[in-house]
Amino acid sequence: MQQGQPALLARFEQHSSYVRGKRVVVGEEGGYEGISAGLDDRGFLRVHTAEGMRTVLSGSVRAV
Repeated sequence: MQQGQPALLARFEQHSSYVRGKRVVVGEEGGYEGISAGLDDRGFLRVHTAEGMRTVLSGSVRAV
């Protein structure tokens, strides 16, 4: 059985409808759009954009 932060992040990712595969708009750094691509090892959302993978450190995230 997994324990600690990795297990918590894995469980959150399994149960969240926004963590993977959703088209999102992020309101940080002037705003950008992409597809949610899971969480990094710190729990921040990763978003695949036309320019590459970005990590959302702050700001709003909403579905398009």
